[in-house]
Amino acid sequence: MRITRVTISNILSIENATLSFSENGLILVDGWNQDTESANGAGKSSIFHALSWGIYGQCPRQVSVTDLVRRGSREARVTVDIELSKDRVLRVERGRPKSFRSCINDDEITEAEYERIIPIDYDQFILAQYFAQGLGSRFLDLNDSGRKDLILKLMRADGFAEARKKIDQDIKLANADKNQIANSISTFNGKLSAFKESRVDSSALQCELKSLEEAISAVVIKINRLSSVRPPDDVQKFSELIEKLNIKLREISVSSGKLKAHRQQLRDLERQPSPYDSCDGVCPSCDAELDIVDGSFVRHDSSSFAQKVKAHQQQLSAKIATLSSTISLLEQEVAKEQSIIDAIFSLKGKIRDSMSEYDAAQTRLTELKNFYREKDAERKSILKAISQQDELQSRIEAVEASIHTSNELLKSKTDDILKLEAASMVLSPTGAPAYIMDSVIQALNDKIQEIIQLVWPSSSYELLSFKENKSGSVVSKMSDSLIIDGVKRSVGSLSGGERRCLSLSIDFAIAEVVSRYTGAHINPLILDEPFDHLDAANRTRVIEFLKEMASKRCIVVIDHASEAKSLFDQSITIVKRNGVSAIS
Repeated sequence: MRITRVTISNILSIENATLSFSENGLILVDGWNQDTESANGAGKSSIFHALSWGIYGQCPRQVSVTDLVRRGSREARVTVDIELSKDRVLRVERGRPKSFRSCINDDEITEAEYERIIPIDYDQFILAQYFAQGLGSRFLDLNDSGRKDLILKLMRADGFAEARKKIDQDIKLANADKNQIANSISTFNGKLSAFKESRVDSSALQCELKSLEEAISAVVIKINRLSSVRPPDDVQKFSELIEKLNIKLREISVSSGKLKAHRQQLRDLERQPSPYDSCDGVCPSCDAELDIVDGSFVRHDSSSFAQKVKAHQQQLSAKIATLSSTISLLEQEVAKEQSIIDAIFSLKGKIRDSMSEYDAAQTRLTELKNFYREKDAERKSILKAISQQDELQSRIEAVEASIHTSNELLKSKTDDILKLEAASMVLSPTGAPAYIMDSVIQALNDKIQEIIQLVWPSSSYELLSFKENKSGSVVSKMSDSLIIDGVKRSVGSLSGGERRCLSLSIDFAIAEVVSRYTGAHINPLILDEPFDHLDAANRTRVIEFLKEMASKRCIVVIDHASEAKSLFDQSITIVKRNGVSAIS
């Protein structure tokens, strides 16, 4: 990915700046902060932070949206030209407030299309093109795990572990589904066994049903014949007479009740005392003594009391006479009861004699109807059993279909698990990552050896990858081998300048390998303060190494090595005045 130009407006401390990059050469970007009278904080790194933000929308230094826009400004913009090939230039313009525009030559493209076209991603840009400030001898300083992660990130293969984790989670879920399906099959098999045990011989049921229906048909014929038997004609006449006699009996019963009441009333009247009985033998009118006749006091004179007594006796005699007459009539009525009972008994006998055939028919009819109900209940029970057998067969077929479907699902789920396990194995540390690691390490070793010969012709550096069985698991490990003038050396024994040259050799090799695998020509390489902590002699040694490398590509060095300007092909100075940085 060859960046040819960047134009910056109101980003961080930079008000306006345009910077072009040639095909090759060593460029120094230094600066001076007049506000603090020092080389620090001039805005050198801000140019390349802006470049990173323009291309990817993010930069190595964590900057808030508020801090990204230069203080005092309301708008900010970065435009970057990237040469994809000789006749294709990709331009991207990113701004605040949030805006985005991109085109190839003059043909506009969407942001999604831009993200697909950009040759390398942000991580590759930071690892292989923009070596940001403070990273130092970054590859050499990393441990085994860090080196592996960096190489995988370079190849956009750092997602293998996360992908494997996701696949292993899918395997876990798939196994849970598989167990659930297996449990369902077990449940279905249990139901199938129970259903099959519940089945009976349908042909036997049909034979039994046929026999019952024949018996029921024969009974129905007999019931219909017996139902046609009618009672004799005179039975109706006898029954009507009995009913009338029963009515008469009920009337006699009422008369009998009346007779008892009247007799009691007569006895009460006969026992009613004479008015003289309460006079103590003295007439209440004249105080004369009364005569006793038949045990009662009487007085035969014309006194008013005697007249009242006489009148009372006459009324009582009249009541007794009337009541006696009524009793006589009722006695005559009640006396007829036995003759009526005898008549009813006689009529019933005649009815029994006439009804013997009819009653026999009715008795037989009742027996046949009971038999019919019993056999019809048996018939319905058999029909229900036959229906249940049909339903049971349908259930058996449904369960068998469910078992078949579940077995197919189980087979499919098992196949899925096998595929997922194969994918998990491929993504394991000893699978695809190890293959990529070995391939990239080989390519890196070739490039490192090619580059290091420019520094130490009699030296070699090699990354070594090997497998180690640890706690039952095979893991990929890394080490390195450095030989100078035929003597094996440790990286820790190198001087500051030697170590920095070796680190830069690895960095340049990384850029070459990323270019090879992505097909992108990575240019320029941007080194942010690569001379930190180096003395003058080591700094000169590193610059000479960089000049050698700059014969094939543009290398931009961000530093305040003003005393070594003469060693660079081009020098660009950033000056900061009143908080504003500009190229002078």
